[in-house]
Amino acid sequence: MKLLSAPKAKYLLEGGLDVLHSQSIEWLSEVAFWRDEAAFFHELVAEKTRKPMSSKAKDSFQKIESELVKLKTTELDELEDSVEAHEVYLDKLMQNEYKDQEPYREKHRALTFQFHIIESQIQKMKKEVFKLSKLIHETELVS
Repeated sequence: MKLLSAPKAKYLLEGGLDVLHSQSIEWLSEVAFWRDEAAFFHELVAEKTRKPMSSKAKDSFQKIESELVKLKTTELDELEDSVEAHEVYLDKLMQNEYKDQEPYREKHRALTFQFHIIESQIQKMKKEVFKLSKLIHETELVS
């Protein structure tokens, strides 16, 4: 699946290093928010799986739960580590203005793509949680 680059992302990549630094700081903030969100959804899913439900719904919730655990324990950690390393590289790059910036910009482009992928995953997961929660809630009302 190929994601189209957003005009904003393309514009930012052509900006100065201070602009890219600001975006990296935004990313770190976004990762922290996603971590909190993932913890919230993990607790919500865990709470729902304690209630009686169909085996199909339980399987769906368990699948989402394992995706949330993977997101919290692996993907967000790796992304955060990559952005922090990217910031260290930027610091070294800014100390020597004549150094080639292209490798840094390529890494920034790759991180932008990674962020879009994880953001899409999180949105998809939230939709699934809401859909299943609504279905279970409606089933409880009928029972």
